[in-house]
Amino acid sequence: MSDAPPPAEPSALAHDYAPLLAFAIPALVGALAGGNSMGFYDAPELASCAAGLGATHPPGHPLFVAVASVATLVPIGTVALRVTLLGALCLGLMGRLAYGLTLPLATTVLDGPSPVAARRWLPWLALGHALGA
Repeated sequence: MSDAPPPAEPSALAHDYAPLLAFAIPALVGALAGGNSMGFYDAPELASCAAGLGATHPPGHPLFVAVASVATLVPIGTVALRVTLLGALCLGLMGRLAYGLTLPLATTVLDGPSPVAARRWLPWLALGHALGA
């Protein structure tokens, strides 16, 4: 007989991996969808304002421009790539925040007739909501 630990329950695996996936999937999609050069819409304006600490069109996005100006100091790729990677990081953080807000709400709502069965799926439900938000 081996002294291997018993396999983890699905709910334990969900509680371990669902928060990580809530961050990683949006961040990865944002990083892969971004470009290494100037694009269109607001991307060129935000990148150029971040490089020179300028002002964008209203509402101005002051926090993003301030944080992006720090991100432009990272010595990788072009300024546009650095701002794109910062946007991907922010997207991942918002996915994780949505997961963190959804899980307690879903736990409260789904504590019904069979809370044990419902709790197994709560992390995946919250992950689905975070990715769909």
